[in-house]
Amino acid sequence: MTIRQVKQEPSLPPAHLYLEDIEEIFGAMVDHITRRESPVPEEVKTRFVIGKRECDTIDDLKKLGGRSRRFAINVGFYTFKVAASTVFCPAGQAFDTALRLMTARQVKLKTMLRNMGDWLGAGSYLGFFSFLGAFLSGHFVSKQVAVVGLAICACLILIGMWAHATHSTVYLRYSYETSPKAKIAKEWLSRGLWIVLGGLLGQGGQLLWHFLRTKIR
Repeated sequence: MTIRQVKQEPSLPPAHLYLEDIEEIFGAMVDHITRRESPVPEEVKTRFVIGKRECDTIDDLKKLGGRSRRFAINVGFYTFKVAASTVFCPAGQAFDTALRLMTARQVKLKTMLRNMGDWLGAGSYLGFFSFLGAFLSGHFVSKQVAVVGLAICACLILIGMWAHATHSTVYLRYSYETSPKAKIAKEWLSRGLWIVLGGLLGQGGQLLWHFLRTKIR
């Protein structure tokens, strides 16, 4: 009997994926099927699942727009799936493509927090209850220090929950396109600047008018 070490695939990091990334992963999955299956099926059934909605083509994804943290590509029996806490991708060319794209677009803060894993959670909860005990008992540290410690530990707990609650986000637009929210924010900022500028000009006009009236008198 020969004992061998099981080769483990690297994990896919949390990332923001865009339509060009989805197109590339989809193409790798189709190419994977055409290479593995012989004879090649005449028509490989494809499906894109976005939350509770689904469609059949990349063009349909463009029309849907928006973003989702629950997304799947089904090509025949192969599935690429973005779930709440992880991303599943079949081994082979599709996995290599997804790993390359997600590494380039990874959310580094979320990746770091996930890598810290249980140490962050255990340390945060231990610190929280330690400071809570110190606050209630009035021993070891002052109540002001205990309150600050409680606030810091509570923030760390919430950040850890955020990091593990969602994995990746799929944006149904190209990365070079401006998001609808950014467009709205830009419009409101432009309007706000004009309002402020108009107010300043109005105040300046009033001051000038009062100055001229004073001089004329």
